Amino acid sequence: MNYIFRCLAAFVVLVAASTQLLAGAGVWTGNGPFGGVSSQILVHPANNSIVYALGQSGMFRSDNGGVNWTRIEKGLPAGVRWTGAFELAPNNGDVLALRLRRTTPDPINQVYLSVNRGASWSKMRYTLPVGATLIRDVAVTVQTNGVIGLAILSNAAGNASLSITRDAGRSFASPATGSGYPGSSISQVAWLNNDFVLGSTTPLQFYRSSNNGVNFSPATFTAPTNAASVISLQFAPSTATPTGKLYAGIKTTVAPFGYVSNNAGASWTGSNLQAVNWISPVNSGSFLQLQTERPSDGFVSTLDFSSNSGSTFSSILGLSNTFPQLSDVSGDNAYPSSSVLYAASQASGLFKSTNNGVSFSPINNGFNSVGVYGIASASPTATTLYAAQSDSVAQSHGIFKSTNSGATWSELNLSSVRAGAIRAIAVDPTSPSSTSQVVYAGGYSESRTITGNQGVYKSSNGGVSWSILSNGLPAMVGSLSPLGTVNDIKLDPRSCASPPIIGACTSGPLNTIYIVSNGPGGGLTVGNAQIVHKSTNGGSSFSPANVGLPQSPSTSNARLQGRVLASQVFAGCHQ
Repeated sequence: MNYIFRCLAAFVVLVAASTQLLAGAGVWTGNGPFGGVSSQILVHPANNSIVYALGQSGMFRSDNGGVNWTRIEKGLPAGVRWTGAFELAPNNGDVLALRLRRTTPDPINQVYLSVNRGASWSKMRYTLPVGATLIRDVAVTVQTNGVIGLAILSNAAGNASLSITRDAGRSFASPATGSGYPGSSISQVAWLNNDFVLGSTTPLQFYRSSNNGVNFSPATFTAPTNAASVISLQFAPSTATPTGKLYAGIKTTVAPFGYVSNNAGASWTGSNLQAVNWISPVNSGSFLQLQTERPSDGFVSTLDFSSNSGSTFSSILGLSNTFPQLSDVSGDNAYPSSSVLYAASQASGLFKSTNNGVSFSPINNGFNSVGVYGIASASPTATTLYAAQSDSVAQSHGIFKSTNSGATWSELNLSSVRAGAIRAIAVDPTSPSSTSQVVYAGGYSESRTITGNQGVYKSSNGGVSWSILSNGLPAMVGSLSPLGTVNDIKLDPRSCASPPIIGACTSGPLNTIYIVSNGPGGGLTVGNAQIVHKSTNGGSSFSPANVGLPQSPSTSNARLQGRVLASQVFAGCHQ
């Protein structure tokens, strides 16, 4: 009997376009990676051990000062990512109100209430008024009679834009005609005990009620020159002395200004607080102000502290070198004597300082707010894993690494190359050592307009340091990128210097790299010639590899978008 053996070795590259490939059925467990995008962090006003935080994936609470975090979402809708913001009752940190919004699979624009530190939530019997599209602001308090009061402000016109419940959500009503309520120009609301305060835009004014929003009267207030709107309004915690201290931020055509009231909004005085977009009251006469700017070299966050109601400020150190961009900062209820600060960042999760901001340490254990768009390893049995985070377009610590099969994770810092959203990650399988692995990453560059960085990166030491790969990639067109966002990276497994007769290389490095991107956007018209690029020298240079790909119709706004590359080595014998 004669046998004929036929051996086949082929490398196939496929390009999938137009629709995004969704992740598989695997679900992250409590092993992480932890951290990610966080928007709020607040400390219980009477218990420093209890801290609440909101991330892109949901609500969390820590009962030990941020050492560990657990989800607090019983009663909240699940299944689809939602966005929101939460408020603590300034006189009872066990009471929280969460305004929540999502668009799919079914639209939600609702407020949920918890009276047990988030252990369970109840949906309010509230419906957006006719003409309203979103909830603008929420205030929650425990009234002097012990019953929870909740105010919901929407963007609808007329008196219906403000809905108040004084019976813990059993019924809602709008202020009555003749109550002194100023109507549709309200932009902010605050509530403490029975004191109810509104910030109005047209005219710019504050209105106060001492009977839970039944009747209102204008405050003693002189608006700053070029005043535009009230952008923040917040009572200090009721543990502060005196109670009824209230802070407000006012936007003008020049810069924001801060105002302070010591009598629950009856009268107001200006402070030296300027050019600030966030205020956090911590105790009597004390508050923090956060300023986030985007100068030519990227995002910068600065934090200042005032102990005299805004007359003077002192800078808090340790922030700009730690965070690419802050979203929230809070002191505990003993601050400033405690020197304890908590911070939420838009890329790297939660942090804590015990030395008044001189240094911060991450506190992300259990805080799972990372959107993982890619995971890679040198082989299916490798214990070293890399996970790509793709949620922040600011400078990002966008890749996580595990050396124990995902039991624990650490962040890899890509801020030196100004990486933003990381969509793709690939590991050279011929470099198995964790400390010398060759890793490629791709996504979006936060600083395209500054450096022309197109969002392709390489590390030759397991992610400790990174370099930018840009030679041969299309040049910037003003502030727009012909490459778009890099969505996938694949390595040719037979592209080592001396490949075997059949099968993948076992020694390297691999030299041929393919990247696929979603192509030009933002009104940039250069056809579809920028979707696939190829390098044959380990990323030292690239050239287009788009011959044969279809072009979008010239009369249509549609465009071909590369989403994923698939590569496979077929090596076998047929008898």
